[in-house]
Amino acid sequence: MNKKVKSTKRKQTQCLRPKQSRNVQATKQRFYNAIGEMILESGISSLRVNHIAARAGRNKGLLYQYFKNLKGLLKEYLELNDDFLAYEKKLAEMIEEHRHDNGRELGSLILKNHFQNFRTNKLLQQVSLLELTEKTDLLVELSNSRERLGDQLFAISEELFRNSGINIRMVEGLLIGAINYVVLHSETNGVEFCGVDIKKVEGRDILRKTLHQIITWAFNEAEAIKSGNRSN
Repeated sequence: MNKKVKSTKRKQTQCLRPKQSRNVQATKQRFYNAIGEMILESGISSLRVNHIAARAGRNKGLLYQYFKNLKGLLKEYLELNDDFLAYEKKLAEMIEEHRHDNGRELGSLILKNHFQNFRTNKLLQQVSLLELTEKTDLLVELSNSRERLGDQLFAISEELFRNSGINIRMVEGLLIGAINYVVLHSETNGVEFCGVDIKKVEGRDILRKTLHQIITWAFNEAEAIKSGNRSN
């Protein structure tokens, strides 16, 4: 009899687990939504646990249970929404896929994806501005995480660019900074930048084409130097 009771309880527990998991994810999503809205409204420095819990409609004890503290929630939320850190889950696959051309196509793809994500994601824009105006341990940690990821992504290009006089990481970095500025300029002022309006399809096409041209130039130049057809 006792064995039957234990067996029944085990089955009941197993049946509850998927539902409990869904409830946890739903609650975490409510906290994600709340903190995202509040960052856009008031920035990171104004975040408070009580206010987040009230916006999420959940007890603040659940925030501590699932994220340990406010920093844990904020870190998890920013990492989930960072377009560069999103590559981490498929990093090995991406490296193998693009190893054959030393990351030439990948270099262009990363920039085009960032332009699309940054242009359409208000949170990314807000975080970018905060990184320029607020110094917090979390934002520094986020930046360092991107750097570590970049070390792995660009390792496949290292041999091609070694002793070429071209720093592909800095080329990419300058272009990322340019993308951010052009997007923020457009969002703030709503006017053309250097004769290009990225609010229009043709303007966005011009920007993407230019990104591709610069990366193509860098790789072509490095290959010419490696082959001895050009001096660095």
